Amino acid sequence: MRTRLTALVLVAGLAMTGVADAATKHKQKPKPPPPVCHLITDPSGDSGPADNAGGSSLNDPSLDITSADVATNATMITAVIRVKQLAQSDTDWPLGREWQLHLATSTGHNYGFTAVDGPARPASPSAGHLTMDYAHGEIRISQTLSSLPFALPKGTKLDVLTASADAAVQLPDSGPAGLGQAFLMPGWSEEDTAAAPPSKSYTVGAPSCVKVGS
Repeated sequence: MRTRLTALVLVAGLAMTGVADAATKHKQKPKPPPPVCHLITDPSGDSGPADNAGGSSLNDPSLDITSADVATNATMITAVIRVKQLAQSDTDWPLGREWQLHLATSTGHNYGFTAVDGPARPASPSAGHLTMDYAHGEIRISQTLSSLPFALPKGTKLDVLTASADAAVQLPDSGPAGLGQAFLMPGWSEEDTAAAPPSKSYTVGAPSCVKVGS
């Protein structure tokens, strides 16, 4: 009788162990958050000079913003501005082109990324590394987090995102007082601008569709 009781206890113990193992196997890990992508979106075909300051009235695909993003990894931050079609040179704007992305941080700072090309400043970023991806219509500006003028710890929210594309033009200027002459000075004609809705933001350290540092 004692032997039978021992056997029953052993069988019950094995059954409980099997249930616990099955529960462990079926317990799924929490899914990682989806990558953040297209924080800014903008319809194509809406670029054009805002002030008619010597620019073409035709839509320019290289200055026609379609979307934009910002992303980070442990050491770098990358801003991406996407346009309809990025040309290596632009006969409409021989003086050059400029793309910018501005953001605000939840810690009270504002920052902007700028890329400029043209005869005076060929393909130069405001800071860090610039990639002009002509095949994919992307302007990517990357820099190290340590090079920013403020700390950007993990968990900081980046919002109030705006992107713009500008063309270099010659703006009329009255010149020195009393000369009565008209001079031409370099300036920027805003061709396209787009902003993220208030509901969209990026949290430092979050996954993104952007390959940071590329």
